[in-house]
Amino acid sequence: MKSLPFILVLLALMVCLPVSGSTLDKVDRSTFPRLRWMGTAPPGTYADYLGRHPINPLDIREVTLPRLPSGPAVVRTEQSLIALVADAGVMEAMGEYVRAYGDILESMGHDVRIFNFAGGMPRDLRALLRNLGGNLTGAVFIGALPAAWYEIDDDFGDGEPAQFPCDLFYMDLDGNWLDLDGDGIYDTHEPGGGDQAPEIFVARIDSSAHEDENRYTRLQDYFARDFRYWNGEVFLIQNGLTYTEDDWAMYADMVNSLVPLYDREYESVTAPNTNRDDYLARLADPVYDIIQLSCHSDSFSHHFTRGERLFYHQVADAPPGALFYNLFACSAARFTEDNFLGGAYLFNDSARALAVTGSTKTGSMLDFAPFYAPLGENRTLGEAFLEWFQSFAPYEFWETCWHYGMVLLGDPMITLAEAPGTYGAPVDFMGEKTQNRSMLIREWVVRLTWTANPANDEPAAGYRLYHLRDQALALEAEIPAGAAEHLIRRVDRDAVFTLALTALAPDGRESPPVFARVE
Repeated sequence: MKSLPFILVLLALMVCLPVSGSTLDKVDRSTFPRLRWMGTAPPGTYADYLGRHPINPLDIREVTLPRLPSGPAVVRTEQSLIALVADAGVMEAMGEYVRAYGDILESMGHDVRIFNFAGGMPRDLRALLRNLGGNLTGAVFIGALPAAWYEIDDDFGDGEPAQFPCDLFYMDLDGNWLDLDGDGIYDTHEPGGGDQAPEIFVARIDSSAHEDENRYTRLQDYFARDFRYWNGEVFLIQNGLTYTEDDWAMYADMVNSLVPLYDREYESVTAPNTNRDDYLARLADPVYDIIQLSCHSDSFSHHFTRGERLFYHQVADAPPGALFYNLFACSAARFTEDNFLGGAYLFNDSARALAVTGSTKTGSMLDFAPFYAPLGENRTLGEAFLEWFQSFAPYEFWETCWHYGMVLLGDPMITLAEAPGTYGAPVDFMGEKTQNRSMLIREWVVRLTWTANPANDEPAAGYRLYHLRDQALALEAEIPAGAAEHLIRRVDRDAVFTLALTALAPDGRESPPVFARVE
């Protein structure tokens, strides 16, 4: 097993959520408690965006991607094309990273086309995608690609307008998007020659809104982390967290939303047990693959009922420990704002953070089942995001207000369900520190116990025990088959440390780790 760097593990209390007819009860989502913009100043406008991103002449160039020289033959389907569109600065500074990502997608069986995109307007980028044909499955925008803006004159019927970036513009390729008042912002979305539902997924990987001496440093770091995931160095923990603040704590939709993904135990924390410091500690704790946060926010900070604000730099410094974050948080994914929260979850020193979904406006995801059910089938984030958007088209007015700002940030190709063939980890792994006393010996020992995973078809051929040191897992001991406990002798009475245990299949496969914190 390769080491898991930057892992800080705290043993979490697991809550069993029943899977029943009441778990995902339908509610009238048009009256669902709404998110509130909590900033002291309003969000940036389209005019602000144009001031920082002036419209320049269009230049599109396709980049040739050599086929992989070896590997198994791949059976390609009609829905296998992925477009990687990178801004010209990215291609010049780190084009090899984009090509390497394309190689990964090719090895998965997708056709890949890479484009160097400079200048232009949103309609030019959308036209590029439309011209790629019906086998286009999705697109990944790498770097500062144009943002299409949408406006609602009477947002949520409150009499106040809203204007915001809208990536659905790039996802629905056969609908009509109109700017009736000619101000450069789309204000009408019609079925046109097709319908309102999207045909492809779109994701953005862009660190340009975050402070850095070199704007590409964080982007390179992100791709290096993403490549570790694809090399098998980042393991799924098979655990999630819903963290739900006061306004939504009584809604089963929110609290039990992960049931379609985890048809078993996962952790749920609800108000009044929520607060800023507790969330921050859990955020840095890599015992989760997914964290779903429901919290009033603005683009730069989460506003907790208890503990006040959690700012973007505190999120980045944690650093986040999960693979994926669903931010039910007002405007947290407004990628046109400098140092926005969604980017803070991705561009940091984390060893695992790879993707975020959230909204660029007041609103977020509702009806979570169409999103988490495909993930539970081991389908990609991009596919799940697309199916969620498709599930409630055509869109009513309140759905436009809630959902048109939804975007996907990070690698859309990752999956969160257990990969086929994964050997099951040990269960009920616990550690207890006790004193060993005899006439000649006074020592503190740690007694570790566990149970073999009953889901494995074959008994474990042995176990490996790891000790967390310097943010990496170091091998502590090889434990023989059939064992169900292990002693570590002569430990410091006051020492606090984290241990991980894996099981070895007879064919050499190693399970994901399970963790125990010893105090």
